[in-house]
Amino acid sequence: MSSAARRQRLIRAREIQHMMAAAASASAEQKEQHLAGISSRILGLRQGLSANPGFARAQDLVIMGELAQRLDLAQKSLVPHQRAAQHAAAAAQSDRIHAALAERRITRLDERRSAEEERQRDLRAMAVNRRVRSR
Repeated sequence: MSSAARRQRLIRAREIQHMMAAAASASAEQKEQHLAGISSRILGLRQGLSANPGFARAQDLVIMGELAQRLDLAQKSLVPHQRAAQHAAAAAQSDRIHAALAERRITRLDERRSAEEERQRDLRAMAVNRRVRSR
């Protein structure tokens, strides 16, 4: 396999790594946003629990209190998952950036090597032309 073919394979591999990292980053960010949406819905439900002014039955107050406790518990149990999603999104973003940099590096390297190979071919062609002319 020629060096140009190896370089093209490496470039393609870096492109695929970058695409996979971008997809993982988007997925992690989507999960983070989904959990934030759930958290805000729970908070809205919790804030909506209140007794109507006037008379209220004790049983209704007990039910609302229990619902409030359950919503608070759900909110608290969601916090570790939100933090984990934030860390995963940050790590995926970092991986995406590193993959993009690696892809750019290998592309620039290929461009430099291609230019050098073309320059070498031109030099060889000039040397052959000189030999032909000197005869």
